[in-house]
Amino acid sequence: IPEQYGRTGGGVAKETMLDDIARDIRMLSNLWNKVIKASCYRGIRFGTEVILEDYNRIFPILETAETFFYIPRFLYFYRQRENSLVHSSTPEQSFFCVNAAIRRKQMLYPKYQTAATTGVAVQMVLFCRARAYDKCYLSFQKEYRFCKKYIWQHCATLLSDSETPVKWKMKFLLLGIGALPVVVNIK
Repeated sequence: IPEQYGRTGGGVAKETMLDDIARDIRMLSNLWNKVIKASCYRGIRFGTEVILEDYNRIFPILETAETFFYIPRFLYFYRQRENSLVHSSTPEQSFFCVNAAIRRKQMLYPKYQTAATTGVAVQMVLFCRARAYDKCYLSFQKEYRFCKKYIWQHCATLLSDSETPVKWKMKFLLLGIGALPVVVNIK
């Protein structure tokens, strides 16, 4: 439960919610775990992507909302099937998350750029950690170097962001200097 939302839940400022979704740490950028009024979907078209079709649509949908309310408990059970695309994604498909985060950063307003930069870095850490777990790290050197370069170029922004937890700042810094084995061991 994100601490700043409180253990009992309640109203959340729109700016806080959108900033946290762009950051992709406290509030994830997906639609499946959110209850959204149907009118917020008006005019929104979903693409034909095989995975993450909601990732770049969440901001336009939530920007139309007037109020946000956080409920700190599970209201339904999310069932993942073994034959789900989530379980069958290839390393190439998982790099799609990084590219989707970069595209979203490009379309967000300037006031969300720091949070969106963090969101891109989060996806990069997740991609690099997953490839290390898969033991296919060596076959993704190009993508790994791309992630490392991005994080290094944005290191000042990532480390100075007061809303990013220290644990994530450590992951960014370690990946930026090329210490992937250490990043893998940070939970």
